[in-house]
Amino acid sequence: AEDSASVSEEYYKKAMDAGIADARMQLAYIYRDGDLGEFYPRLYSEYMEQAINENSERAIQNKLYEMIYGSDYIKKDTEEALKIIKEYLDSCDTEPSPYFYFLKAKAEEELGMREEACEDYELAAEKGNPEALFFLAIMTCYDENYKVRDCQRFSELMVRGQDASVASCYLENEFLLDSMNFEDLVEKGQ
Repeated sequence: AEDSASVSEEYYKKAMDAGIADARMQLAYIYRDGDLGEFYPRLYSEYMEQAINENSERAIQNKLYEMIYGSDYIKKDTEEALKIIKEYLDSCDTEPSPYFYFLKAKAEEELGMREEACEDYELAAEKGNPEALFFLAIMTCYDENYKVRDCQRFSELMVRGQDASVASCYLENEFLLDSMNFEDLVEKGQ
């Protein structure tokens, strides 16, 4: 609907007033992305920091992600992000969100720690973040020329992702076919 962003803002504010810290982070996204017609980078930063101080898991995850890659709002510090994630996972009394294992894998990948990243992508998927399967398939099945070198494993991982409704995993055929072997297919295959 035309006013859906305004309606979202209204309900996120109500949820925030009710003490739901993640609602403040969702509001921050609205302000960052210009959903209301204008971008509000200052509000994004303020709301994210407030949400972190209120222990919003979503805000903490967002900040760690931005630390891994850097952003307009947060300086890149992949090593520090990885250190924070490891300390958090080591200190958890309960099962943490699988997204933290995904973030750990992203940081390890960014730091060139391929083996560790692959293990943590698999762990993230096993613990409930199937999005990690796409990145695991790319890391383990591609060669240095960005060609799939292990088609069977690639397909297995992508099918697992498809079974979990991971959108990127539905691109399996597009990754497996290049222009040469696409042309070799009969019309029905194309």
